[in-house]
Amino acid sequence: MGKGKLGRRGRVFQELFGPDFNPVQLIVIAIDVAKTRPKAAAFDYFGVPLGESFFFTPDQRGIEKVCATADEIANKAGKRFMVFGLENTGHYQEPIVAGLREHNRLVMPINAITTHEERKSLLDYSKTDDLDLYAIASAVTGGKVTFGRPPEGVQARLRFLTRTRRSCVLERAKAFTDLHTLLDHFWPALQGVPEVVDGKPKLSTIFDLKSDQAIAFLRQVKTPAQALALGAEGLARLSRDKRLRLGRRRIELILQAAELAAKTDESLLALYVEQLDNLLDKIENLGKRIEQLEDQSEEILADTPGVLLLSTPGVGRVTAAEFMAEVGLAIDAYPSASAIIKLAGTNPVPAESGTRRGRMRISKQGNPHLREIVFTIGRNLTELNPNPYFAAFRARLTRLTTNQQRIAVGNKFARVAYAMLTKAELFAPRTWQGPPLANNPLCKLKPQNRAKAQATLERLLRKE
Repeated sequence: MGKGKLGRRGRVFQELFGPDFNPVQLIVIAIDVAKTRPKAAAFDYFGVPLGESFFFTPDQRGIEKVCATADEIANKAGKRFMVFGLENTGHYQEPIVAGLREHNRLVMPINAITTHEERKSLLDYSKTDDLDLYAIASAVTGGKVTFGRPPEGVQARLRFLTRTRRSCVLERAKAFTDLHTLLDHFWPALQGVPEVVDGKPKLSTIFDLKSDQAIAFLRQVKTPAQALALGAEGLARLSRDKRLRLGRRRIELILQAAELAAKTDESLLALYVEQLDNLLDKIENLGKRIEQLEDQSEEILADTPGVLLLSTPGVGRVTAAEFMAEVGLAIDAYPSASAIIKLAGTNPVPAESGTRRGRMRISKQGNPHLREIVFTIGRNLTELNPNPYFAAFRARLTRLTTNQQRIAVGNKFARVAYAMLTKAELFAPRTWQGPPLANNPLCKLKPQNRAKAQATLERLLRKE
């Protein structure tokens, strides 16, 4: 049988195996990833199973078994070319991918959405391990694969730190929500004293409960009764002793909030106070952990090309570290900025049928962590820390929804960042007609990291 014309699939496999690639001689080892019970099966290029599926352990023993079984099947079937396909989702695939690559096996990661669509194309609403294996093999032979390698070395450490920080931030946000809910039970007005002025509702805010000041106050005064017992003079004295910076107006509002609080059963109030202490401890510990993770990330960032991104107004050490952790330090591995956008899954995809043009959406077929970062950057650069260049770009996107505008700005940043990193330049978009915008990157770093960052910048700007 001849090779035939393979179209797009031919380009994918011929880039991997060379011009002598023949689909008839290809064997695909599909792996259904699991924490303790991964499963594998062999298929030919046309989706025909080459033997029974089998389980293996997700460790060195299992990797050796998979490789030996694959070699045995390939020899019996007379196959010259071999690829391993698996879903690139979660983290259970990481030791399997690492083990296969140690054995010099060609691994083709597949987006989970791709295998989901392949499974739907089977017109079978079931979901079993064997169906998943068939869908994975079908996606591989269809060339619907990605080639992003798991991070190693510096990038692996940076990614772990930034992702751990993000999870801690989410956990702390939940703790603050729990704090608001708890205060609703016995001291609701501490979050703001409600009033009606000229027939309109008004809320006199006392604290931002996320502030250090609010946490420090609740450490000292836990109930409305304590506040009333202290009175104005006692609260003023406490403010001086503990440096709470309450002020006369805030003290008046605290006492008013205490007077408005409903009477609570003492035994129930004791439980509330106990939970309050637990939440305050949790918030403070998470805050310390987040700061520690940010410092560790910054120390790594200072020795990478990511320091160039700090010259962008509105981009700080956390944003730059997260972006570099997900994109990777070898930016030259991407043929263009579009590849980064596609990796994030924020690339727009059309929805057209005949003369009908549907609403443009993003693909969402990429790295969800990078996609969240791109969205967050798009929001921050035009809303929280406005950057004139990106604000002007967003001003032209009047036909898009708010979230679409944020994604478009995030994609624009990815393009600018790609140019900065590949050309080793500070922030200076060529289309910007206004005054120079670039910040001094060193000013965004802690003093102990500035010398390292300065050396990194000098090396990059010399284009060594």
